[in-house]
Amino acid sequence: MGNNYCVVCDQEMQIGYTDWHFRCSTCKYESSNLRSTINQSPSFNYDEGDRLTGLKKLRYRNFEKLYEVLKDIKPSGGRLLEVGCGHGWFMSIVKQHFKAVGIEPDIIYDHTDSGYEFRKGYYPYALESEETFEIIVFNDVLEHLDDLDAIIHTTYRYLNHDGVVLVNIPISTGLFYKLSKILWGLGKSKYFERMWQKNLPSPHIHYFNKENLCRLFSKYKFQVIKSGTLETILIKGLYQRISWAGNLSTLTRSVIYCILIGMIPLIKFLPSDIMYVVFKKSDDSFGGTGPEPSLLPKVYP
Repeated sequence: MGNNYCVVCDQEMQIGYTDWHFRCSTCKYESSNLRSTINQSPSFNYDEGDRLTGLKKLRYRNFEKLYEVLKDIKPSGGRLLEVGCGHGWFMSIVKQHFKAVGIEPDIIYDHTDSGYEFRKGYYPYALESEETFEIIVFNDVLEHLDDLDAIIHTTYRYLNHDGVVLVNIPISTGLFYKLSKILWGLGKSKYFERMWQKNLPSPHIHYFNKENLCRLFSKYKFQVIKSGTLETILIKGLYQRISWAGNLSTLTRSVIYCILIGMIPLIKFLPSDIMYVVFKKSDDSFGGTGPEPSLLPKVYP
């Protein structure tokens, strides 16, 4: 629907903190007009090695939790699709119980001898029209995708009659996102830009809270069956996570690192920046069978 109207409630969006940021005053959904440059020449330098070190331990811990959630929901296993599987960390865990299939468009990731089925390309174009899945997973991916109406509708149709979709996503009610807005007001715009991953190959296009995300999925006949929060930071890899993108000085990085280390004992009592929601199909007559990918709206640049 574009940046002029809210994808959740169809109300007109207002200009937010800057000319690329928009917000809905009705449901509090936020969006940007930032767009992906995956597999193009990067407009911004970043260290993939630092990013890997900074995120791997945290992602594995959160993925282990999500794996247990999905096993409880689907104890008999079945076919699982992860959209945007990146390094394959989640796939390496879930392949123990599920027949795992991963899709990833970014050419920097190598999935040779991974032990799971891998498709190079964009969702849903890397799928065959007749394929179906017990579970479709979006781990830190949905916020990067354009045209969510097409994405969610397509997801519904590629699920089996009792299939579920897992969304793991950063949220606008989180502590660090709120702090970035406060810092913006103090003239420190780079922290808010970092939350949106501005100038990185795959920036954020959306920021949801739990209420408006669930409202969006309910439009497509999904119902919530489970939700929760995930860890936001760990000490291991934290300095590399601060350092991997941006032009912060060594002093600034060190100050931020020390502040966050001091906050860690308190963070578990404060609003998390990451949530997960598991949705289940509620009306099998809505989606039908998987659509022909060539007939779908184009959902990636």
